[in-house]
Amino acid sequence: MSRELQRGASFFGLVLLIFGIMVMAWLMVYVSNSVTRPTTLEEEDTTIIDVANDLKDTLENRNDSLLE
Repeated sequence: MSRELQRGASFFGLVLLIFGIMVMAWLMVYVSNSVTRPTTLEEEDTTIIDVANDLKDTLENRNDSLLE
């Protein structure tokens, strides 16, 4: 292998390595954002009060069905 060809191959390998690192970093950021971001607007607007009211309704319905 000639010296120029070795230099070109080394440069090409370095460019591929840097490109691969950039793609992996972008992929990590993309995946972490998609995992933490809520999928629907409905999930985003749910508060602890809504959850408590749903639980209360569920328990009341269960009590009503037990009394019948």
